[in-house]
Parts: sequence; C-alpha cells; structure tokens
Amino acid sequence: MDQMDRTDLEIVERRFKRVFCEIDQLESKIYKQKGWFFKEHVHTINELLDSEHHRKIFSWTEKIGDDFDRWYKKGKFSEKAKNRYYQKREDIEDELQKVNHKIENREPTWWEDFKGAFNDFIVKVVENMPDLFRNLLEKAASSLRLSFFINRTYALTDDKFDVPF
Repeated sequence: MDQMDRTDLEIVERRFKRVFCEIDQLESKIYKQKGWFFKEHVHTINELLDSEHHRKIFSWTEKIGDDFDRWYKKGKFSEKAKNRYYQKREDIEDELQKVNHKIENREPTWWEDFKGAFNDFIVKVVENMPDLFRNLLEKAASSLRLSFFINRTYALTDDKFDVPF
C-alpha cells in the first residue's frame, strides 16, 4: 500500500470516528434511570428516537458523503478509500439500526408499567364518564388547582403522562 492509499484510508477513518462516538453516546442513554425505589428511565423512547444524536449522525454522514463524492470525482481518493468509505457507511447503518432496535425494545421499569396501567385506567374512566360528571370534575379540579391532572388526561401521550404521586 502506497503513502496516498494509507493517507486516504486514515482520512476516511477519521471522518467517521465522531459519528461512531455519537452513536455510542446515544446508546449510553438507553438504559439510564433515575430514582431510588420508583425508578424511571431518564429518556423516553420517543425522546431517544427523535434525539439530537440522530440529527447529528444524519447531518455528519450526509456531509461526509458529499465531501467524499466531490473528492473522489476530482481524483483525490483511491479505489481502496472508496471501498473503505462504503464499508464505513454500511457499518454506521448497521450500528444505528442495532441501537434503534435496543431503544424500541427497551423494557419499562416496574414503576413505568404501573403508571402506564394507572394512566390507562384514568383515561377509560374519564372517557366513559357522562358529560355532566366530567364538567363537574373539571370545575372541581380547576378550583382545587388540579387542572394539570385533568388536562393531561385529555392530552395523553404514551410516555409523557405523569401521575401526580
């Protein structure tokens, strides 16, 4: 391997290094928990899947791809560097797919399971409540400054509803 090939390969490796570091940072957040007895994950699944890490990874890989195409067309990279680039790109896709799979299949803590079941119960009760009782409950909650609880029941999302315990 001549000096130009080695330098080309080093450049490709160096350009992808920070992308792999970003994937590692994302992966380190998957199982991070807070709490002592009532443990919860620090980051929701949706937060992880729509994280700044993903945006950086996509942005950086797009930039690396654009730069590489431009440099390769100008003859500044060898065929070996081109092959290494495509291999690294495939490695990134595989690694990101594995991390996303871990995120999507992460098991909730027992407390998150309990809260989810309780939230489902509250939603069913409110949905099946006659309008008169629902209006009375809303008025009582607003006068007791509990409107946050009622409002959350109507704007419920899978992993953002917090039971006020």
